[in-house]
Amino acid sequence: MSAQFHVRFAASWILALTLWGVPKPVSARGTPSAIKPADNSEDVQKELSRINNDLQEIRRDQLNYKIERDLLKETYTTSLQTINVVLAIILGAFAILGYLGLRSLGALRGFFQRELEQFRAAKFDLDAQLKTLGREQSEAKAQVDKLKTQNEEQDKRLRAFEIREKAQAQMSGGYFGPALDYLGVGLELLPNDPIMMRQKAQCLSGLGRLSEAISALETVVQKTPNDTPPIVDLAEFYALNGQFDDHDRLVGRHRDVVERRSPFSTMVL
Repeated sequence: MSAQFHVRFAASWILALTLWGVPKPVSARGTPSAIKPADNSEDVQKELSRINNDLQEIRRDQLNYKIERDLLKETYTTSLQTINVVLAIILGAFAILGYLGLRSLGALRGFFQRELEQFRAAKFDLDAQLKTLGREQSEAKAQVDKLKTQNEEQDKRLRAFEIREKAQAQMSGGYFGPALDYLGVGLELLPNDPIMMRQKAQCLSGLGRLSEAISALETVVQKTPNDTPPIVDLAEFYALNGQFDDHDRLVGRHRDVVERRSPFSTMVL
């Protein structure tokens, strides 16, 4: 039902209530007298005027309602269009960002693959360099150990040379005992040194320990068979100790050397 119908219905109802509430004149005998329209016309006019005012107010409210409805409808339509535009923009932005994001992910994946390949190549080079460095380090260590050994051997030789000089000085003075002590220390440094072993044999011979001297010289001759002085000394010690068979065998192997260097052995022959 429309609003105009409601307005008319309300106005009719108000008029009926107004007419119903007008008191009826009563006669002296208590019977209603005839209605005098002329007496109630002013009230009716006022009521009608009031009803018209109410109707106008209702119409104004209706008009205002219509205007507000139209404004709300227009606002809703405008807002809906704006929302649709914003949603379209947002969806478009998401679509663009998604496309760019996929491209970015692809580019990023390619970038990481290239970086991984470069890292693998660098790791391979680093492993090769580490192997080379390890090999060089091993070679350097071996060289250092070799130099260290050489230095130790050189140091031993220097000390042994000093000991030989001191022992020879003692032997020249006839002090075979102290000289033998020096030679004992020197032979601990260089056990196979032929010079100190020959000096030891000479010291033992000087102390009258000829058998020990012969044993020491036999060791020297075995280790240095081409060294002439120990051969000559051994031949003389064999003769002095009465070991003529050993003397003859030794001289038989080295006759030229013995005859040239040892007149004593030549006399024995």
